[in-house]
Amino acid sequence: MTYNPSRPHVLSRDLGRDLDRDLGLDPDLTPGIGLHHAAVRRRLDDAWEVGVGGRTLSARQAASCLLRPETGDLVLLSVGDAGRHHILAILERAAPGNTAHFNLPRDTVLHSPGRLTLAPDQELNCVTAKVGVHAAETEVNIGLVELTTRFLRTQAGRIATTVRQMDSTIGELVQRLTRSQRFVQEDEECQCGNLRLVVEETAVLQSRETFIQAQEQVKVDGETVQLG
Repeated sequence: MTYNPSRPHVLSRDLGRDLDRDLGLDPDLTPGIGLHHAAVRRRLDDAWEVGVGGRTLSARQAASCLLRPETGDLVLLSVGDAGRHHILAILERAAPGNTAHFNLPRDTVLHSPGRLTLAPDQELNCVTAKVGVHAAETEVNIGLVELTTRFLRTQAGRIATTVRQMDSTIGELVQRLTRSQRFVQEDEECQCGNLRLVVEETAVLQSRETFIQAQEQVKVDGETVQLG
């Protein structure tokens, strides 16, 4: 048999039957070697059972075919020698509304010299054991954030936050700071059951007017107490 690249149907049924004869196969019982339309019947361990030409074959998913076949899908099948058959592409989905699954190798990298954008119209979910984000600069614009976590650890050289309104409900808060400064432009109010302020060196309270009001008792205790 002579290969003729000028034939527009190099992988046609005629060529497949010629190859079958060269391999000692019966072309009437075996789909011709080449490309065929096939229907997926069921999932095997690491392959798929497909129907083509009234016959049933076992085919593996080609490395370039990332979309996982489903039962009833119309696929492009490559029939090879020694039972090496591969599903090259999914031509039509049996149930287009079902979730599409893409099978990627164990370690996969998506590389783009420009921008890479994920833009689903409804929702973007990430389910994994660990998430790592490494970026020189990050910009996030979110309307609503709901965070439920068992443990949150943040290490940052500098954090600048501009918030119009913040409402936090925390069961227990512990802060260990080397130096802290807080500037409140208007009013600040603290409501608590008990308040204990411990200062090792010097505590200074400075204001234009100071009011101390207690319902029962006010006690000032020190080695030296100066008023006025």
